[in-house]
Amino acid sequence: MNKMRRDKCGEPVRLAHARAVFTCSVFAWMTLCAAIFLPVPATAENHEVTVQRNEAAKMRDGVTLRADIYRPKAEGKFPVLLVRTPYDKRNETNFGLKGAARGFVVIAQDVRGRFESEGEWYTFVRGARETAAPGGDLSERDGVELSRRLDVSGRGL
Repeated sequence: MNKMRRDKCGEPVRLAHARAVFTCSVFAWMTLCAAIFLPVPATAENHEVTVQRNEAAKMRDGVTLRADIYRPKAEGKFPVLLVRTPYDKRNETNFGLKGAARGFVVIAQDVRGRFESEGEWYTFVRGARETAAPGGDLSERDGVELSRRLDVSGRGL
């Protein structure tokens, strides 16, 4: 006599497994259909973006660092996100476009001695000091001036 294995509820094991697979696949299809057909909630703000490439910013020691500036194409004041990178500011394009579309001015800047920026690059020496404080090598007064010069209000340089 062939005895069929049963689970703790008394159901044949194969039937229980088939029922579990069916339930999971139905749930997966429902989730997929909801993701495709339900409307995606819009973000509160979605601005057009203007991009300025290789803008110069002079540091206290006279070295010129180059930055790409992404800003919303709208009137008003916007918060600034400053990104300094030794890995080429063009790699921050996606971040800059998304940030500006959401109402931020994004400044992606090459650190000194890297890519478009002037100066000498010292691995693990200057980078930490420049990025330790907001604005890095910029004094507080220069940081305020940078905000004015880069025109956080959106009116242009």
